[in-house]
Amino acid sequence: MDVLWLLSLLYLTHAVVCEDVLFESGKRLAVVDPATITGGDSEYADPKVTGSSLFDSSVGNTDKLRMSLLVMVHNFRSKSSNYFRAHPVFISCLQQILNDLQNENTRAQISSGYKTKSEVGGSTSLQDLYAQAGTGAYIEFQSGVSGDVKNIAKAALKHCPVIFERIQRDIGIIMTATGMYIHMTGAVDTQPHFSAEPGFEISPANFPAWAQSLINEGLDPVQSPDCSRFLGLESGQIHPSDVTTPEELVGVVDQPITRDTPEDFIKLVQYQGTNVGFSNPERSATWCGKEGNACVDCRNSPAGNHVSKRCASRLMSARMYNFLRVLQKLTRDNTGGDKLRVRKAFVEPYSGQSDYSASSLHVEGRQLTLELENGGAGLKTVTKLAQCIGVDFIKHNGDHVVLAVRKMKGYAAQKMAFQQTMLLAVEPPHSKADDYRLPVEFGESEYDDYPLFDSNGQEDDLLAEDTTLGQFTSKDPEFRHLRLNSLIPKCYSQLLHYHNKRNADGDPATGIDVVRGFISTKEQILTIDPFDQRYNTFILGLAMEVTHNSSHNPNSHTLSHLAQVAVDKCAPVFAEGRQEMGVGLYADRVFVDMRDDFDVWTDNVNLIPHEFGSIGVYKAELKIRFDAAIEKRLVDPDDIEEAKKSANVPYPQSPLFSHTPPPHVLRRRRAAPDPDDCVPKTDTPFCEKTKQFRDKEIESIWTEVNRKHHYHNKEEVRQALELCMGLCGTCMDGSVYESKLEHCDNFLHWVPFGLMNDNTISNFFPRDNADLRRYASLEHSIEDAELFLLVINSAEAVFRPDPKQSVEHELYPQAENPSPVMMLLHRLYAIHATGKVKFWVYDDIDISSLREPLQVVMLYNKNVTNVEVYVSSPGSKDAVSAAIENMILEWSTNGYPAVTREFIAPYNIMDLPKYVAKRDFDTAIREDLIERYTNREKRWVNMEL
Repeated sequence: MDVLWLLSLLYLTHAVVCEDVLFESGKRLAVVDPATITGGDSEYADPKVTGSSLFDSSVGNTDKLRMSLLVMVHNFRSKSSNYFRAHPVFISCLQQILNDLQNENTRAQISSGYKTKSEVGGSTSLQDLYAQAGTGAYIEFQSGVSGDVKNIAKAALKHCPVIFERIQRDIGIIMTATGMYIHMTGAVDTQPHFSAEPGFEISPANFPAWAQSLINEGLDPVQSPDCSRFLGLESGQIHPSDVTTPEELVGVVDQPITRDTPEDFIKLVQYQGTNVGFSNPERSATWCGKEGNACVDCRNSPAGNHVSKRCASRLMSARMYNFLRVLQKLTRDNTGGDKLRVRKAFVEPYSGQSDYSASSLHVEGRQLTLELENGGAGLKTVTKLAQCIGVDFIKHNGDHVVLAVRKMKGYAAQKMAFQQTMLLAVEPPHSKADDYRLPVEFGESEYDDYPLFDSNGQEDDLLAEDTTLGQFTSKDPEFRHLRLNSLIPKCYSQLLHYHNKRNADGDPATGIDVVRGFISTKEQILTIDPFDQRYNTFILGLAMEVTHNSSHNPNSHTLSHLAQVAVDKCAPVFAEGRQEMGVGLYADRVFVDMRDDFDVWTDNVNLIPHEFGSIGVYKAELKIRFDAAIEKRLVDPDDIEEAKKSANVPYPQSPLFSHTPPPHVLRRRRAAPDPDDCVPKTDTPFCEKTKQFRDKEIESIWTEVNRKHHYHNKEEVRQALELCMGLCGTCMDGSVYESKLEHCDNFLHWVPFGLMNDNTISNFFPRDNADLRRYASLEHSIEDAELFLLVINSAEAVFRPDPKQSVEHELYPQAENPSPVMMLLHRLYAIHATGKVKFWVYDDIDISSLREPLQVVMLYNKNVTNVEVYVSSPGSKDAVSAAIENMILEWSTNGYPAVTREFIAPYNIMDLPKYVAKRDFDTAIREDLIERYTNREKRWVNMEL
């Protein structure tokens, strides 16, 4: 929220109740009631009725507090009393003055601020009376600083009139030869004051005009945008081009503003500058700043900011005011100095005015009629500049331009970002404020956390895909405003997308309707019991109720299924706001909201799917899904058909198994070869010279296989073994490798050698890491499996091309003759795992090397309960976690739910256990043999035999 607007708001509510006051520094000072101090009503009175508050500097550390960055309590208060008066808006003015001078390396100081009545004595000078009120101060340069006192006035006039206008106050300045008295007026003085004492170089007669020129300068924007890409409008054209009236875009009049509704009237802003011209046509009942009974001519300057002095012709909404400040400067810069003239701004809706219409946006100050002082030739340029700065509605009407703006809260636009648009925070008319009030336990500052939006003119605006603002408004047209957290429409859009993407081609789209979104406070009182789980959620914009519309198939889309999908799709959305969710299952709708803790309920237990039986079991099941959804472990492919085609399903051992190439392999076979594809070769010298060794390994394995009973056709098993271990060819894809893959897969599934990990914790590790092997071997690992022991010696066999030399070569090296045996072993071991599964890695490279079994365990194996990943490199835990998260994201969005788990197994990243149990004798021998075998190159270097 804009700081000055917040201070203004606090000022306006201060008269009602105020226990402390917020200053620009963010500090709050406790208010003291003068009546509680002996003689306080007199000694510490506010003689100018400025609305300042009394504070005690002796309380706590108050004397050393900063009311703003450069204004400290002990510098502002009286030196003769611990009590002092101050006003946060006036302090903000002082801060701007001191800050400007400091930036110019001419530091100034507050020589005197607040004064008690005793210090003032019987003085009736403005300086002393406003000092006593706590809204006056004398500023001069610090000792040793040489500066022009006019620069102090310049800083004040550039900033403070705009600041004071926000609470309908005026500036008072009295210049001296060495400094400047400045005050903020109260209810007693109702117009600005400019004067100069002897010694100031500008004469008293000329000082007001000089001051006005600086006020004009303060109204100019600090920077001007580049508008070269905008073209402007020809006469008759409208921006945006898809509307014909301003109301279509910015909404119709909510409630006309009059002086009889002061809470709304004071939110209008008066333009104080003379760098914009203002027409003052004769209107018999127009209020234009009264001086006695006479109407003040407001064309050249305003009569004052006090409510009784404001000029209707210079009033407008804060949003329009912000645009006019920028537009007037751009217009002068781009039209050779031609000035804008406001032909019509706010119109006070009293009968008898010829141009009055209760439906005109002028009655809310949201429409301006502009012209140029030198005629209409440059109006196209004006429309171009208005487009450039983002004015909501612009129409070129030949001899004038019409601007209209949306409603807006405060002086600075507070925007809420939705997926596909931005909405402006607004305030309702004061008479309707109770309809939208927050619960009593909410403080004033919390209204910014739950902004109110205006739906009028924006009902069809897209907030998210296929999701409009109008879907969440109250069903009662009396209530045009609403609160809505940006994550609620995002959740709804996800629900809609999920249901529609699951429909088969030709099926009608499954529609989900928002039964209820926002409701007003008045509606809540009439419709929702305070003990209802839904109480206060709708009025905060944190909830919605949804149901299927008439296009859905009731047999395939039940409300309990919709509740489950809401958990799946909305949990990760709400997690973006660090919120969990509530789900209510009702007979005709599903309630969804954002809340601190997950909860599920129903008003009829018969609505719960029969397989759960009780609300407790149902809630527990949905909580499991909620956790999986938060961690993005739910398998929900973006393209169901593509996921089906790319599925690579692992199956446990079975004599009935038959390897079927995954669909993506079949598609690759049919596709034209890529020029960069590896071209398999089978007639290589390597294949020729290793045939005898491959045959030897086949016979060795077959000898062991023949020791057991065959459950699959013996000849087919033999053929599968021969083609698995006997085929030789380059490349890890293509026909040769795919043939190896098929026959190795069949062989490993058919032989009666088990994995032996069905009832134990399974462990995976990179087999070239002996340290990690020690941890994995404490329980069951692939190296304990019968099937592994059957084939490992052959899969990792070595040979000597020349028996007279000791140089050993791999029989199945990746470059000359890659084998899929180890990969398939890991997949089989992974699909046979149950319960907890452990992975032991050094870093993210290791976990990537174990991707295949990790995918089987986490995505396909429905018997796995959780995965623990132990990382031996202390600095690699985050990298390992990131690698797994990337894999999970890929699997969850590409997996085919018909063959995978419903959600990917949960996992934990852990440090290695501190202690490793001693190895038994057999394990030690096995580890030493494996290490000696896998380190053959080292043995060769050391000439070991």
